[in-house]
Formats: sequence, C-alpha cells, structure tokens
Amino acid sequence: MTIHEKHHLLELYRSALTGIDAAEQFCFVTANYQDFSAWKGDRRLPHLDLAELFDGPRSRYVYGVDGLRTLLAADFGAEFEELTEEVRLVHEEPRTFGEILQAEQEYFDKVWYVRHLIHLERKSAGPADAPPPEIQARAHAAAQAIVELYGEDNVGPWDDWGWGFVNGKLSALRWVLGSEWDFLDT
Repeated sequence: MTIHEKHHLLELYRSALTGIDAAEQFCFVTANYQDFSAWKGDRRLPHLDLAELFDGPRSRYVYGVDGLRTLLAADFGAEFEELTEEVRLVHEEPRTFGEILQAEQEYFDKVWYVRHLIHLERKSAGPADAPPPEIQARAHAAAQAIVELYGEDNVGPWDDWGWGFVNGKLSALRWVLGSEWDFLDT
C-alpha cells in the first residue's frame, strides 16, 4: 500500500467519525499490520500515530479475521453465533492429481463421443471419406464403452450451452494439467 493510499484510507475513516451520533460505533478492520498496527509490537493495537482515532467503544481498531470474529461475538453474542452456524464456511481441499486426471479422461471421452456422433451424422448425410473397416469397428466399440461407462443420459449430445460447458470443463482440466487454454484435441 502506498503512503498516499494509506493516508486516503485513514482520512476516509476519520471523516466517517466526524459528526456521528455518540451511540454509533465504528471499527477499522485490517490485516495490514505493517502499515496500521503498533510498530514491532502487538498487531492487535494501532500504530502510535493512529491511536487517537480509536477511543474504545465509539471507534475500535481490529486486527485480522480472528479479531473481527471476537468483536462481533462480543457485540452480538448468541445471535452472531447462530448466524455463523448457519453460514459455516467449509474449507475445501483441492482435488488430488488422480482425481483431476480421472475428470480430464471423462471429459475427453465425452467430447470424443459427441464428435464421433457428429462424424456418423455427416457420413449418413452424404458421401464421406470412410476410414478403413477396422478403424470404424474400433470407433464403434469405443463409443459403446463410453456409453456403458458413463450412462446414455450422460454422454450427450447436448444443446449448444451444454456442449460448450463440457468443452469448457475439458479445457479447464487440461489447463490445470499444463496444456494451453482451449486445447480440445481428442
């Protein structure tokens, strides 16, 4: 944070405090201990140059999420605790490499399957260069295996939005695995 940004933020807070009703309460919540907390001291305390802004009940200095939670629990008691129980944020663990590879294979299969259906449709619509019979047989067997693996309702074809969604998932999974965006070869 630049000195100008820090100064501007403090002036905004100071102006919010001017002319307020004595019953109103404000708190300055920050995780930026380097610019706002006591220098080389207790991070829960404001820097000495800022201490006059924080008089206790009317204007309080709060450091970090834990400090904010403590403040809210003290001010709102059981009501705050009930609300936090309702909105409990769950920290989700990232997927494992194996899970990502498995999902990438699933969406590769689904994209390949729909492309196979498109090829069959084009072939039936008119003359097309047909691959050799052994390749056609392997493609048919692969398509049947995909239907058996994921279920007929889960392999398409989809409307334009669904088709884009499936391609987007494949692209994102491949990006996570190191490919460039929009790499959709099957």
